[in-house]
Amino acid sequence: MQRVARALDEPYEDLLGHVRAASALNVDETGWRLRGGKRTLWGALTGRAAVFRIAEGRHRREAQALLGEEFSGVACSDRWWAYDYLDPQRRQFCWAHLARDFTAHSEGLGAQKQFGAAGLRVAERLFAAWGEFRGDADRNRLLERIGPLQEELRALLEAVSI
Repeated sequence: MQRVARALDEPYEDLLGHVRAASALNVDETGWRLRGGKRTLWGALTGRAAVFRIAEGRHRREAQALLGEEFSGVACSDRWWAYDYLDPQRRQFCWAHLARDFTAHSEGLGAQKQFGAAGLRVAERLFAAWGEFRGDADRNRLLERIGPLQEELRALLEAVSI
């Protein structure tokens, strides 16, 4: 195992460099067991590469060890605090997580329910636009479709942040 691990050091570092240089990636972490002890499995995935790392915990230092301290691409993630070191302008929250949050709000009462339902309508149209894009790869049409959705979501969020 140790010889195999040493043999994979260089390819792993190459992949890590590719991921760190990516213009966009997805990153996530989840619980992992190693010899009965609790660890965290971190993953950074681009359209062409995936790098995984088993670490002691879910801390910022672990995210930085995976992505680097100066990651300059766009990182799509959940809202876990360990990613807060990333430039907020270069961070995209995962829409699957946002849709789950909107669903929870839509099951509330009054204004909370209205907020959740409105957020779900935006998410539904966003996922529809993405589905069309995956079929035709027309980025200009995708941008035309999501522009108004961005404005609608911004207005929705600003209205409830007062």
